Amino acid sequence: MSDNNDLTRFDRNLANNLADFKRYGKDATLIKNIALYLAYEWQHQQYTAHLFEKSTLDPVHFAKIMNYNSYRTLLKPHPSPTQFLNKSEDEIKLLKGGHQDRNKQAIWDTDFCNALYTMFDQPLTFTYAGKTPSGLTFSRLEKLSFFKELSKYRNPVTGKIYYEYELSDEFKNNLARYFFKLNTAVYAKLRSRKLQDLYLRMSAYKEAAPDTQETILVNTISFDLLCRLANAHCSAFQDNKKHIRKAFDYLNSVLGYTFIQLTWAKDPRSAYLNRPLIELFKQPEEPQQATRDHYARFKLYSIDNLRKVFKTVSPHAPRKIDAVASFKKWMSEADAHYIEKWEAIREAYQLCYGTQITEEYLFKMHKYFYTDFISEL
Repeated sequence: MSDNNDLTRFDRNLANNLADFKRYGKDATLIKNIALYLAYEWQHQQYTAHLFEKSTLDPVHFAKIMNYNSYRTLLKPHPSPTQFLNKSEDEIKLLKGGHQDRNKQAIWDTDFCNALYTMFDQPLTFTYAGKTPSGLTFSRLEKLSFFKELSKYRNPVTGKIYYEYELSDEFKNNLARYFFKLNTAVYAKLRSRKLQDLYLRMSAYKEAAPDTQETILVNTISFDLLCRLANAHCSAFQDNKKHIRKAFDYLNSVLGYTFIQLTWAKDPRSAYLNRPLIELFKQPEEPQQATRDHYARFKLYSIDNLRKVFKTVSPHAPRKIDAVASFKKWMSEADAHYIEKWEAIREAYQLCYGTQITEEYLFKMHKYFYTDFISEL
């Protein structure tokens, strides 16, 4: 089940702090799924789709990508919406009175709505301090905000609910350099067995190893943690070992190749084979594919930076179609704000790779953006 179109970069901080999602209670799994979907959408978006409009989240598309039987299962009323916490009945009634924009929705009370509202209202605080790209190095990250902006609307024609959002800078930046890759379709399929955390954690271990290292030995993970990741909650030790083995076998079968192998060693203080030894195998990647992935990532962040520059130097630019035309015209003018354009490309390269771009390559990319790139928009 390996398809490069399904590969998604995901924040390594989140895999290292999976237990922190528990603060979201019963909404934890859905919030985790939405976080991966947001990363997937950011990576696979069309360059012109969100140049001057906020990104759109369609619950129907989310359900399809994340392998829910129907998006309607996400529309059940939430028993205790985050939006209503610490609010009086009168305040809740006022909220339910609606929004002055009749198409903009004021209430976030379904399971899906509540998960989004919670992600916007309550950043994820890390038990183990995370990292975020900062110049050529990394800076400490104590918590992660998912959204910079988030709104809910109802289509006046179809009546369907959709959401407009803008991702936070730290969420996007971590997908540029502090990430690991996983197969979105595999992750979605594992939800039925509650093995998504196992796949997330093992994928993060794999990506943390150098590219030249084909196998990775993990011998520091505790039995208790492995039980939690593999959703093994049996009372007997041997039953948990069997459950973990089945979880690993199922993960390999869904991936379609041997991703992980498990053996057991004896802890010095125990008479039993109770210490898990995990061996992870990297799937060979064609050099051309790796090059394409690197280039696509750099290009995505260059465009995002150039968009920000354009909005700064052209604050009164029209929106939507006219804005794209204005942006194309501005990009085609090689001498227009060329210092700012060069700096946008330079910063994108630094963000993605943690090193300085050469002047030769910078000139080449600047030329590409005001020539060939224009025809792609």
